[in-house]
Amino acid sequence: LQRLDSVVINLAILSETLIGASVSKLKSHDDADVSSTAKKLVKKWKGVAKKSTSKPAAAAATTGSAKKAAATSRKMKQRTSIGSSDSQKIDSEAEWQGLPQLRINICKKFHAIFLQSKADLLSRGFNESAVEQLCLARAGEVESSINAWSKGAKQTY
Repeated sequence: LQRLDSVVINLAILSETLIGASVSKLKSHDDADVSSTAKKLVKKWKGVAKKSTSKPAAAAATTGSAKKAAATSRKMKQRTSIGSSDSQKIDSEAEWQGLPQLRINICKKFHAIFLQSKADLLSRGFNESAVEQLCLARAGEVESSINAWSKGAKQTY
């Protein structure tokens, strides 16, 4: 949830991924931190949606985005050796092969969200293949963490 809070989200992402529905389920979680963070995210995203419908050209912004971008930049520079071949094709289907369809769908949603930062990272000189691989890996890691947290219970997931 903390990573989702650091991602710049706009109405198109919210509509396409329906991530708000997944996070909204966590508002009633027993852990107060998880619950409050989920509530905060949903409230924030509702504000983004409201601003976008009243001002179509408005872009969503997050608090402290410059600090978060700098942190991402440092992490990405450490990973520039990952997938250094620009011709290498990233295969998300192979990455999540063997997972149930629900989990694959969630991975795809997270992947789409993480890829929103790709253009910015490329403009800063990062390797395109490394960015794609990192987004793909992080999507799987976040989904896996959620699955572990829910202990495989579909209702909780």
